[in-house]
Amino acid sequence: MLVIYAGDEQTPFDRDHWINVHFPLVQKSWGPYGLVSVGGFFPQGDGTGLIAVGVGNFRDEAAMEAALNSPETAHVMADVDIVTAVKPQRSAWLIGATTLGAPPGHLWLVVLLFLTGFGHGLATPGLMHMVTGRVSPAFSGMIAGVIDSTLQASAALSVAVIGGVFYALSGVRDDAGQFAHAFVVALLVIAASQLIGACLGRTIARRPASDPARCSHLNDVNI
Repeated sequence: MLVIYAGDEQTPFDRDHWINVHFPLVQKSWGPYGLVSVGGFFPQGDGTGLIAVGVGNFRDEAAMEAALNSPETAHVMADVDIVTAVKPQRSAWLIGATTLGAPPGHLWLVVLLFLTGFGHGLATPGLMHMVTGRVSPAFSGMIAGVIDSTLQASAALSVAVIGGVFYALSGVRDDAGQFAHAFVVALLVIAASQLIGACLGRTIARRPASDPARCSHLNDVNI
């Protein structure tokens, strides 16, 4: 069971309260119903927005259902209302439970990201060989350094540009629809960049390579 706290400027997340008061209350209230352990993780920030604050591990799904439907749950939620006393009508918990053995709904995304990384691993050695194979052995070390520096600079630039696009479109952090839209746009930007890179690589690969043994200067290299 994942516990997410919804905080705002008036009722920000209080880390000390959750560690010293709320987590012990959860263990005391739900322990008899099969709660095995409670783990907390508290990211840095201003305490607003949707914040994952803890994970509850139950003996099985039936134990979790029994705990959530127990009278003790009212005491747990009442303590949450103390944290959000300014807006007691607003629920501070969004509790999501996953069934053991059930495939996640984002499995297709995991597969696509795996294929993306796999393709990157296949393309990089070929790119290095294509470029270094077109220069004289005397310049191969320098060209390898230029390629590595270019890859590092392009990675940093892509993170800045694509991250800027994502955060500019995501807006409010607890708006799931806007967050998903920003994520889709960022993926489309990445896909467009990959397509442009593939076209450029195909163009370079079709050019006849100069004889590396006859290249006495970098200007003689045909790339």
